[in-house]
Amino acid sequence: MSVEKQTQWESHLEHLAADFPYPATPDLAPTVLALTTRRAPPRWHRSVQPAWVLIFVVVLLLAGLFTIPPVRAA
Repeated sequence: MSVEKQTQWESHLEHLAADFPYPATPDLAPTVLALTTRRAPPRWHRSVQPAWVLIFVVVLLLAGLFTIPPVRAA
């Protein structure tokens, strides 16, 4: 394509773009603000979680003890 035709094509596209009706920009701020300020529901399992960790540690220690032959023999 020659430089002159390319320039004509570009000016034609610019003219078409200027006449193109763009939709209005939606107001997203209230929705984003509502989503970011919403509080998370309280977690009831936070008090239960340390108990599960303790149980896991005890089971892990017992499993470790039973891998030692003198402890298994006792």
